[in-house]
Amino acid sequence: MPFYKAGPVMDLVEKIVGRLDYRTTLNKRQVENLDYELKGRRVTVIHRRTNQKYTVQGLTPLPTSQLTFVDAETRQTKRLVDYYAQKHGKVIEYQMLPCLDLSKSKDKPNHVPIELCTLLEGQRRKKEILDLVNSRDGPCSGEIAHQFGISLDVQMTEVTGRILPPPNLKLGTSNGQTCKFSIDQDSCQWNLMKKKLVEGRDLDCWGIVDFSARPSHPRQEPLNGRMFVEKIVKKCCDLGIRMNTTPCFVHISGMAVLSDPHQLHEELNKAKQTAVSKKQKLKLLFCPMSEQHPGYKTLKLICDTELGILTQCFLSNLANKPQGQDQYMTNLALKINGKLGGSNVQLFDSLPRVSGVPFMFIGADVNHPSPGNVESPSIAAVVASINPGVNKYASRIRAQPHRCEVIQQLGEICLELIRVFEKQNCVKPKRIIYFRDGVSDGQFDMVLNEELADMEKAIKVNGYSPTITVIVAKKRHHTRLFPKDQGQPQTRNGNVPPGTVVDTGVVDPSAYDFYLCSHNGLLGTSRPTHYYSLVDEHGFSSDDLQKLIYNLCFVFARCTKPVSLATPVYYADLAAYRGRLYYEAGLKSGTFEVGNFPRLHKDLEDNMFFI
Repeated sequence: MPFYKAGPVMDLVEKIVGRLDYRTTLNKRQVENLDYELKGRRVTVIHRRTNQKYTVQGLTPLPTSQLTFVDAETRQTKRLVDYYAQKHGKVIEYQMLPCLDLSKSKDKPNHVPIELCTLLEGQRRKKEILDLVNSRDGPCSGEIAHQFGISLDVQMTEVTGRILPPPNLKLGTSNGQTCKFSIDQDSCQWNLMKKKLVEGRDLDCWGIVDFSARPSHPRQEPLNGRMFVEKIVKKCCDLGIRMNTTPCFVHISGMAVLSDPHQLHEELNKAKQTAVSKKQKLKLLFCPMSEQHPGYKTLKLICDTELGILTQCFLSNLANKPQGQDQYMTNLALKINGKLGGSNVQLFDSLPRVSGVPFMFIGADVNHPSPGNVESPSIAAVVASINPGVNKYASRIRAQPHRCEVIQQLGEICLELIRVFEKQNCVKPKRIIYFRDGVSDGQFDMVLNEELADMEKAIKVNGYSPTITVIVAKKRHHTRLFPKDQGQPQTRNGNVPPGTVVDTGVVDPSAYDFYLCSHNGLLGTSRPTHYYSLVDEHGFSSDDLQKLIYNLCFVFARCTKPVSLATPVYYADLAAYRGRLYYEAGLKSGTFEVGNFPRLHKDLEDNMFFI
């Protein structure tokens, strides 16, 4: 009889639901499977010294981030994550997961985050799971399928695909000019060695608030400030960012400050006022931390919406690590220049069907609360390109009713973004391509009848009538592409190469859609993005639209290789997630109402603060 492997419960969780990160939420089916698998298991805990063993009663109905309890000493309601941080020095990373219920009685609840629990050895696996694994009745057979007359082919479908060539890029040179850079199709990435960014910005007034100086745990290391300043200044200057060699100020703080919103606000405001006292405007604030901390959300809320300060947070141990320092500092510099309004990389050749006239790309996404949350609002984000190089974006973030997928007031938001475009370019866009993320096939009519209609009603006034194309990007599907044999082009880990397009065989015959694998997956099987063209007022050919979307994957500011989604969609996802952080940070001071969700500070709303 097989047994569970002793060790962290998180290892078992990832085997059941897949790979996790700190943003992962579970759907209802995953929660049920996890509850079934863990109930009755014997565990111990790691946040305190004890040999006591507990039996798992099940999972909590709410994620860890929403659990509270009444403190027996103060009689005040306290968040569970704050308790573990303050009492045991444990910052809970997977706050979107439920806790394990280790209670021995109903009147004495004992809820412990999954990441703090360890499975004991010698526990047998449940028989039903073994039966499922060993069963011959897979998805292609079985009595139920037979009774419905269903038969599935056990062979994968062969489809014809083609590989799009990567675009030529524009990078900077040491003499202040730009040059054409051709990308190798096999590696599909570019190196900034002896190259500069297309447009590096000035960074004259910058500062550091060092939260890592007083870590929350003895094993955590504070930032080596002198070394960091030397390396980041050198890297920025090498890439063409004109950065002052010394900071305007360095404030020594501590990780404990991140747990107190009021104290954190004072610390950040003091940093801003220090620059004001020197008659300078603070352009960027570095915030090194010794660990990932929930206070990161509060910091971003304060700086993005109240103080109007661009921030760059990072972990001190990564900045101190001698290995891979050049790449790490390059990644920081790319984010810094993007936030400052610079241009990291640009397409050398013109985009098909849109170049020659003013055009704008719009990306939109809605971030919904986690399963089990029945009150929190959904967060909508809309981003839009504001320069001809399509690598600078402005954004707007709004809260809307719980699980509402339709982006409310989309027309008003797009009108705001068109005005930003006009301010930057002295002309309104004549062609607009609207990318929508996160909708299912059954919601396509909603996009056309509500969102597109709202957009056209708001912007097509006073003789202004741009042409509009609507494209939906979908990642939540189960289609995977594989090379047919070893002789076909493929990446080192066996994935189809970047630029692979499939528009026959597995697509909708009544619509125009295609699968595009634009990135080079480092781990596992690459998931292509499924693009649907719902409305096309620009008359794109299949080749032109596929080329345009693939080329857009190369101008993502944070990296030197193509990403898996068209950049406008990716930025909308990042902006919506940032809005979710604002809401979660605001819960400490009372739940936000949809109507008074904080707006971005006027100094940041037209910057890419979210990258």
